[in-house]
Amino acid sequence: NSTHPGSGPYATIQLAIYNTATLDGDVLSVAAGTYGNVNVTKQLTINGVATAIITGSIAINADNVTIDGFTINNPSGKNAITSTDHSHITIKNNIIDDIGSSDGSSSGSNIGIVIVSSASAVDDIKIDNNTISNIVGGSGKSAAGIAIGWEAATNNVTNLLIQNNTISNITSNTTAWPNGHGAYGILLNVGASGGGEITSPQILNNTISNLEGLWAHGIGLEGNTPNAVVQGNIIHD
Repeated sequence: NSTHPGSGPYATIQLAIYNTATLDGDVLSVAAGTYGNVNVTKQLTINGVATAIITGSIAINADNVTIDGFTINNPSGKNAITSTDHSHITIKNNIIDDIGSSDGSSSGSNIGIVIVSSASAVDDIKIDNNTISNIVGGSGKSAAGIAIGWEAATNNVTNLLIQNNTISNITSNTTAWPNGHGAYGILLNVGASGGGEITSPQILNNTISNLEGLWAHGIGLEGNTPNAVVQGNIIHD
């Protein structure tokens, strides 16, 4: 369903997004059910319920998008939610579980939530109150609950808030490099080799546990993060 009377319901989330009756600024309410991959190409708030399940991933390809209240499983894929070069993004109240456990590739990282600044600067990102678990990297691949990147970026990320998330069971291969890789609860790695930075990020009140890899970082500030605030987080095991 959408905010326009008579414009729904639709059989899939994707049909609702692509329909010409759905306009920037609309709210889509997703009923209980199981859905496939979602490509968000408009400025939308998309609300799920506890039994709205995505088997696959959500790709955010517009500014001013909110993803709220989904359960996302993607065992054969690499991510649950991704956004590249877009601003004013809110990701909240989602349950992300089992990402990458059957991914047969031997490159790239497997990550729950990914925000990338590549071709343009990114502003106003809120990642709040999500439960992220069972992210599996495997041989030659790192794994992370939440990652903001990447190291070659020349563009900045501003107004980043990561708070009240529960992240657990992040695993990668523990053998020697190059098969062994890292396990991260939260990874910030913009501009380590490219000159961009994440300015004044706030990482607040997250609970991170059970990380296992060749190396493991509860919270990794690997790129430039001037004036970062990392406070109230609980990290164990």
